[in-house]
Amino acid sequence: MDIDEIVTDAEQTYKTAQAMQESAIENLSDALRRSATDLRDAENRLLNAETRLRDTETRLLHEREMFSESIMHMEAQMSSTKTTLAQAQREVVELQGALREALREVGELKSALESEKAMAKADRDKLAGLKRQFREFLGQPEDQSPSPTIGGQTDSGRRSTSEGSSSAGTKRTLDSSSDVDPLSSPEPTASSSPPSFKRARNNAAEAFVQPRASSSRTPGKPRKITVVRSNPSAACTSPASPSVARKKFVPEQKPQLLVVLDIADAVANANIDPRNRLSSDKAARFLKQREERLLEWTPRQEDLPLHLSELAGGQFGFCPFHFYETCSPDPTTRLPTSVRAFALLRTNWREACLEIEKPILSASMTIMEEDLLAVVVLNEDQIQLEVSRFFENVRNEVPRSQATVAILPLPSPVLGVARSAQTFCAIAGDLVAVAVRYPQWDHSILQIFDSGSSHCMCRPIRVGAVQTTFLTDTLVLALNVDLDALEIYEIPTTCNPAVRSCLKSSLKLPQLAPGHSFVYSSFECRGQRAPSRPLTWNTTYYFLHRPQNACIYVSYETEDADRTKTRHTFIIHRQAFLAQINAGAVDVPYTDWGPRCARLLESADITFSALGLVGQRLVGLAESNSTSSSSSGSDCPTPRPLRHIVLLDFNTDKVGQHADDYTFNCPKSVARVVPRGVTTRPSFVDPVHSELRYLEIRTKELFAFDLVFMEEQRVAGVKWAWIESDGRKRMGYLRMWDFGDDMSKC
Repeated sequence: MDIDEIVTDAEQTYKTAQAMQESAIENLSDALRRSATDLRDAENRLLNAETRLRDTETRLLHEREMFSESIMHMEAQMSSTKTTLAQAQREVVELQGALREALREVGELKSALESEKAMAKADRDKLAGLKRQFREFLGQPEDQSPSPTIGGQTDSGRRSTSEGSSSAGTKRTLDSSSDVDPLSSPEPTASSSPPSFKRARNNAAEAFVQPRASSSRTPGKPRKITVVRSNPSAACTSPASPSVARKKFVPEQKPQLLVVLDIADAVANANIDPRNRLSSDKAARFLKQREERLLEWTPRQEDLPLHLSELAGGQFGFCPFHFYETCSPDPTTRLPTSVRAFALLRTNWREACLEIEKPILSASMTIMEEDLLAVVVLNEDQIQLEVSRFFENVRNEVPRSQATVAILPLPSPVLGVARSAQTFCAIAGDLVAVAVRYPQWDHSILQIFDSGSSHCMCRPIRVGAVQTTFLTDTLVLALNVDLDALEIYEIPTTCNPAVRSCLKSSLKLPQLAPGHSFVYSSFECRGQRAPSRPLTWNTTYYFLHRPQNACIYVSYETEDADRTKTRHTFIIHRQAFLAQINAGAVDVPYTDWGPRCARLLESADITFSALGLVGQRLVGLAESNSTSSSSSGSDCPTPRPLRHIVLLDFNTDKVGQHADDYTFNCPKSVARVVPRGVTTRPSFVDPVHSELRYLEIRTKELFAFDLVFMEEQRVAGVKWAWIESDGRKRMGYLRMWDFGDDMSKC
């Protein structure tokens, strides 16, 4: 072998070794990368485990504290129950004493009755003796004595055989010119008595039988003596008989229940029969007590706290008897993927949760009316509306893949911006309103769908903000594109995507001053539409507000040149507002409809929400000067300052009972009447006039809630999750006060 071959072999060997070395280095690098990845995954898992452990410790600590609070609450309830029981026992003792006193009085009455009976028996015996003496005076045998009526009772019915006498016991009238005392006359024989003496004797007998009505009588004046046979079996005279004087007609008073219903602005409970005076009076008392408790802020019952989702300030809402919220955040988008609802009729917070399996942008539900849930979801960078049954799917444990879901695609012009879109949805019977606004748009698109057929009811509507509300099943209120008026649209009753909705009216808002702008994302409204069908299921529990009087909530913010925002909240009286819409005018200035229909709330320190409006009541939170807020850089907010709960009542029947200077100071609240007046704000060109008065009730106690809502007879306070000063994370909770009674007790 020559040198060249040796060199060639060496080069090949070197190259092979170098390749093997590079391969080994690559394998080692891959192994190192895999190890690093595994290490990072392990570290992430460890961090997640530590996070879950801290969350579990925080939750357990919070639950222990809440359990302690629950125990204290139960002890307070037990103490209150013991006090009530002691009071009831005292009342029972008092009733027993009253019963003994009544029994003693009954015994005395029985003794008096027995004495009266003995005296009556003695009188009867004396009368019988007088009758015997009179018969002996007349010389008649006992079996032929007359049987007159004495004191309404007849004798044995024996007839008199004396000459010139009539049948005893019949009704007759005798005229007598003089009084005859039969006991002072001599006793003649029956055969020698002349007819004149017989007539005098009969007259004297009749006078003896019929007692005198009065001991005084004009001498010499004739009188009539009437003998009447008693007839206990005779029928009573009908009140309609001409012989009986008619009673004076007295108009029937208005039932107490109807009076209280007007004051409370409530509809009659369907399970209470107004003809049953006992149950209707009891219901009226319950309703009156509810109004008094709200005025004095003395709830009948305070429910145990309900733990909320870890999403601080997530999506939530009230529907009849239920509070619902979105939960289960997606790991990537941090958007919720589930909806759960809590029944508010029981203190154990019965829960129902439905997995949507997609990130939720907005949600709305009508559980007890239609059992519908509408959610706007994010599906692969596209926005969709999903409408499905809620309790039906939860109760039957139907998987989401098999559930009956109507998927309605919504417009998405540019990919990648769906996640940042603003959305809103609302349900009215079978209709679902969905509004979408993308960042590059200068307006929002409102679409109305039929949940049954999944078809559009009309062409899309250009509006100024995503939040809209149904005033009725066919009327929708929205903000106009120019951000200066409330527009009312009438929805067609049949599906026709090519037809435009009818603009019924455009009601102008107060004109903004120069340098001030409208913040469209802050617009809120709530129309309190009447249910599509009677909700007979809910009247078992309490009274509902009258839908025809339910107020309308409109609120928005304005911004000045310094970026300072001011919130303006209007409460609109429904009947006057709808009358203005039905008047036919399309463009209506605020001065033509606002002073009569709307009230701009003057208190700038009170925070309200659209969900705080029920009927003609609005609940909010008022700032207190005794506390100050704090801030933190964490995702969860720090505790807000303690604030007062404020309840406003716009019922004209109730407010009309009080003067403008009315104040009512209770141990737990202060009430006053806010009179009609003029509100001047820098945001508006002209002062805002209002003729509507309202009653303001403010609690003296301070609360740490972030928001308050209201149901028919319950007030709810919500506290979102927060971080304590020591870094501990606290879970959010909901607490409710019940001011009414269970109507099923009536």
